[in-house]
Amino acid sequence: MYEEGFEDRDGQNRGGGRQGRSGFGSEQNRARRERVRMGGIEREESRAALEREPGDASRHHALAELEEKKGNSLAAVKEYQRAAELRPSEINLFDWGAELLLHRAYEPASEVFAKGRRLFPGSVRMAMGLGVAAYALGSYELAAQRLCEASDVDPSDEKPYLFLGKLEAVGSGLVPGVVERLERFERLQPGNSWAPYYHALALWKRREGHPEAAAQVERLFKKAVGQDSKLAVAYLQLGILYAEGKDWPKAIAALQSSVKADPGLGRSFSAGERLSDEWPGGKS
Repeated sequence: MYEEGFEDRDGQNRGGGRQGRSGFGSEQNRARRERVRMGGIEREESRAALEREPGDASRHHALAELEEKKGNSLAAVKEYQRAAELRPSEINLFDWGAELLLHRAYEPASEVFAKGRRLFPGSVRMAMGLGVAAYALGSYELAAQRLCEASDVDPSDEKPYLFLGKLEAVGSGLVPGVVERLERFERLQPGNSWAPYYHALALWKRREGHPEAAAQVERLFKKAVGQDSKLAVAYLQLGILYAEGKDWPKAIAALQSSVKADPGLGRSFSAGERLSDEWPGGKS
């Protein structure tokens, strides 16, 4: 859908005479129409160039980006695929896989990322793509394994750890190697508040049979909120930790701090929702 008075995908006004909120003749809308027109010209120029040189992988990739911007998903996927077939570079394969993933074609995306992983074993994002595709296909354990592998490709890159931590927050499995990777994250990035938070979360999930874990988990959650006083989920986990130990004054104080840091998150907790299932950190 598009607002009445504005252009649709081919850049023409189909909305009749009524103007949009900013006024159809405004400078903003004229600039928008010009961008749409130029985008259409670029696409036509790319298509014409491909008729002359159909084997130009760079042109196919550029056209895919233009189609994606226009919202033409199927055309974008086809152009990314053609670019990758002509020149299976890291960027061409990754962008093809990412486009498939974006449109929920999870199995084909996994196959593309697997090929990219074989061809480019040093690519962090290719290994991450495999992990995200595995999770989308419903395999938590395989996703965690793939993200562990991604973190090993370049241990200084925070992105695999953040995805792994998010996975820990929503998954119930106990995959070997996760704690060690998140401990490394904390060690290598001492200023990142998510590092001690996710490390603590992983330890807390594995606390059974380890009575000494509570003290370490408490220290890590405290470290996280010490680095970022707005990290509401860490206060919430501290509250859960204290409540499990029946230390009610500390539990109440921690939960009050979580409400102060993020009132919405605090309301969800008081309503009985599983806030440890939040996916904080943002998309990469």
